[in-house]
Amino acid sequence: LPYPFRSQAARCSSAVAIIHALPRAPTTEPPLRHAVMTVLTHSAAHPASHAPSSSHHSHELLGGVLPLLIVAAMVWALEQRRRGQEDGALRAPSLAACVRASLRLAPELAGLALCGLVVGAVLLRGENHGALPTSEEDKELWSEIRSQWPALSTADSLLGLAAILRVFLLVSSELRRKEAAATPFMAEPVVFMFLAAAARSTMLVLSPQDVYHLDGPLGGYPNIVLEVLAALLLAHLAARALRSGAASVTAVAAGALLLLPVALCNRLAIADTSDSHLDALFSLAQLLDLGAAVAFLVRTMAAAGGQGDGGGAFATLAFFMLPLLQLLPAYFLMTAWGKPPLTEVPELVGAGRPFEVLQLAGLAQVGLYVLSWAMRIAFTLEEKAAEAYIAI
Repeated sequence: LPYPFRSQAARCSSAVAIIHALPRAPTTEPPLRHAVMTVLTHSAAHPASHAPSSSHHSHELLGGVLPLLIVAAMVWALEQRRRGQEDGALRAPSLAACVRASLRLAPELAGLALCGLVVGAVLLRGENHGALPTSEEDKELWSEIRSQWPALSTADSLLGLAAILRVFLLVSSELRRKEAAATPFMAEPVVFMFLAAAARSTMLVLSPQDVYHLDGPLGGYPNIVLEVLAALLLAHLAARALRSGAASVTAVAAGALLLLPVALCNRLAIADTSDSHLDALFSLAQLLDLGAAVAFLVRTMAAAGGQGDGGGAFATLAFFMLPLLQLLPAYFLMTAWGKPPLTEVPELVGAGRPFEVLQLAGLAQVGLYVLSWAMRIAFTLEEKAAEAYIAI
C-alpha cells in the first residue's frame, strides 16, 4: 500500500489499523479503492461529524465499564454489611493490614514502579519504533497523530503497554509458583492465554512490518520480543497446569474449536488478500482471550463454593491486574478506527461483523474479570484477608 493512501487512512485510525487495508500499488486506481480514499479523506477533513474525538470515545467506554465497577463495589459492600451484622460491627481496613499487604507485594510493587519509570521515559522520548515515515506528508501525519495522543503518541501504545503488563504478571506467577497454583489463573485460563499468545506471536512474526506490527514508542521489535516472551512463559505455565491435572484438556479443546470458526467468519481486512490468515489470527487471539476470561470466572465460582481463599499475594495481584490488562486492548478496539464504538468500517471488513464481535469481546473480558473479582471478595475471602486485599 503506497504511503499517500496510508497517510489518508491513518488520519482516522491508529497507525496500525488501516495499513495495507487494500491491495498494493496498482498502476491504475480501482474504483473501490478510490471510493475508500474519498471516504477516509472526508473523515479526516471533517472529524467532528465523522470521527468522534478520543475524549468522546473515552466517555463512552467509561460509561460501559463504570457500571461494572459499581456493581462489584455494591456486591462487596453488601457482603461486608452482612458479615458486620453477624459480628456486631463493620470494620474498615486497618493501617496495619494495609502495611502487611504492601509488604507481601513489595517485589511486585517495586517492579511496577520500575516499569512505570522506564515506560514513562520511553513515552517522553516519543520515538517511533515501528514503520518510519519517509515523506514530508508522512512526517506531518505522524505529528498529527501524536497531537491526538499526546501522552501515548499513538493508540498502538495501548497494546504495547498491555504486552508489558502481561509479561510482568507472568513473571510474578513464576516467582510465586505455589501461590499461583492455588488460584483460578493456573487452570484452563492459562491454557487459553497461551493459545492467544501463540496466535498473536505467530501473527507478528508472519506479518510485514507495516501491517500488524505496532507503531509508536512501545511498538516495533521490542513489542514482538515481549509477545514472544509472553508466549514462552505461558507455554511453560500451561504445560504445568495440564500435567498437574488442574486444567481440562477437553474443555480447552472444545472452547478453542468453538472459537476458531467464529474468528474465521469475523475477521478484518487489514492485510492483503493473500495474507488474510493474519486477519484471522488477530481475531482468534482476541476471542481466545475471551475464552480465558470465561474460564477464569467459572474457576472462581467453583472456588467460591468450595475451598475458600487461596493464592495469597499472587491472587491479590492477579485479580487486580487481569481486568486492567484486558481494558487496554478493549480501549484500543473501541477507539482505533475513527468511528464510534460498535460501528463498522466497511472498507476494513474481511468477513462477517468483526468490529462488533471484537469490541464486544473486549468489553466482555473486562466485565468477566471484574465479576470474578467481586465474587472473590464477596464469597471466598475470609474477613481478615479481605481487609488486606481491599487495602491494595
